Amino acid sequence: MVFGGYDASLNGSSSISCNFADNAGRELVVAVQSITKIVDDTRTDLLPNGILAVLDSSQPNIWLPVEACRRFEEAFGISWNETSEMYMLNSTLHDSLVAENANVTFQLGNTLSGGSTVDIVFPYSAFDLTASWPLASESQPYFPLKRAANDTQYTLGRAFMQEAYLIADYEENKFELSQRRWDDSAEQNLVPIRPPSSNNETTSSTEQSESSSNSSLSIGAIVGIVVGAVAVSVVLTIAIFVQYRRRYRRDNAGDRAEKPSELDIQSSAKGGATVQGAELATEGAEVSELEPAKTYGAELHGDQEHCVEIDGLQKVAEADSSQTIAEMDGLQTVAELDGVQRLAEMDGEGRRPEVHELPGNTAHPSAEGR
Repeated sequence: MVFGGYDASLNGSSSISCNFADNAGRELVVAVQSITKIVDDTRTDLLPNGILAVLDSSQPNIWLPVEACRRFEEAFGISWNETSEMYMLNSTLHDSLVAENANVTFQLGNTLSGGSTVDIVFPYSAFDLTASWPLASESQPYFPLKRAANDTQYTLGRAFMQEAYLIADYEENKFELSQRRWDDSAEQNLVPIRPPSSNNETTSSTEQSESSSNSSLSIGAIVGIVVGAVAVSVVLTIAIFVQYRRRYRRDNAGDRAEKPSELDIQSSAKGGATVQGAELATEGAEVSELEPAKTYGAELHGDQEHCVEIDGLQKVAEADSSQTIAEMDGLQTVAELDGVQRLAEMDGEGRRPEVHELPGNTAHPSAEGR
């Protein structure tokens, strides 16, 4: 059995081509025009009228009308066993039929009579079969013929398929039947069954090649479009995500800029001079040195309002307890010293400069320790 093709080395020289029948499961229907037994020059007709029979390899026997079976009984001397419903043979009859070696010819066609036909010839050895359990209690030869109750049971089973070669094309809904060729020296020659489009092409080989190429290009173009669309979608998604992250970071940076931990406040001195206050460190706080002859006031921009609160956990550098520290009233804002400059330094001799305290009526920046 070959799927998708056939073995040309087994296909006979003559054959018939038939269309599938409309009956599902019984598509392979062929017309049996005649069945003839031939011994030497003697011919015996075994089929009264032509019949339509289905080719079915699932059945081991040949199912024919009762009248045809009776003609087989007369021609071969076989008897119908009602119990087993088989044609059982005793050893004497079996040996006689083997010695006679008659041929049985099935003439097949598309119609019950006329038209193109093919002859399938069976030697008696094709009917020389042996039944065993459960068909028989012990091995016994039998003739593979069955009585059909009606025309729906007319079947050519595996016994028939021994000498016939069948090629079925389910794409074209056609099948071909020929005499099976027996040649042990022949090499296998597998031939594929082409799709209908390939069988019906009338263009030259060049046009076929171009058509195939165009088909491939069109498929490739479709695949390319799909891949390109997916790639563009991925790139756009990544670009949107990156842009969103940049905007998010920029917005957060703006929020942090609006809420600085330290305020840079400039103190305006008389005469337009500007002095920046020094931020005190957490440990070892130092006091900014102010010129005693000048008065400094903390000045804020008119459109800004700053409230600086000293951390409760940090120590504030205080002046000498014997000195009086001028404290701003509650209406003024404390200016935080800028951490960029450190004005208070020790002199070259390793001494700390004197701290000058402003008079009580003079406003000055308060030192805040962190």
